[in-house]
Amino acid sequence: MVFRTQGALAVVETTKRDVYLNSSDGENYFYKCTFGTDTYDGSANGVNCNMEFAAGTQTARNIFDRCLWLGSGSSGAYWIKAGLSSFSSFQLFQDCLFYNNLHGSMNEMTQGFSLNAGCGGELVFKGTSYYGCATLETANTGMILGEEVNAAGTTGKLLALTF
Repeated sequence: MVFRTQGALAVVETTKRDVYLNSSDGENYFYKCTFGTDTYDGSANGVNCNMEFAAGTQTARNIFDRCLWLGSGSSGAYWIKAGLSSFSSFQLFQDCLFYNNLHGSMNEMTQGFSLNAGCGGELVFKGTSYYGCATLETANTGMILGEEVNAAGTTGKLLALTF
């Protein structure tokens, strides 16, 4: 399943989101889904994200398994945005890739995730990688949990390999 905003409005809107979860219905299971696109430069958008969890909805235990998250090459973009009381428990991301295109006229994201410190739950990452953001969060809410994190590289970014 592919979730993305397409067409001219996706390019000129001041804010864009590919999926807006505005319900307390949780425990959804997303398997091998793609969120967003990396084929247009979203820098014309003031703020854009692949998924926004609406404030006050308190959704819980959504699982994203082997999903691909594509950033739109904008410094103001996020993969995920969560407002105050968006969650009532964790959101699980397992074996996912968060990728923001940095080629051509595309830009690095300032932060990959915009989470309100009072969002009400955590993003739990297992076997998940990130590329194309300066940092996961600029505010460091402590709401992003990961496994096997190297203390010297706590953002879990993918790095170019050399042989």
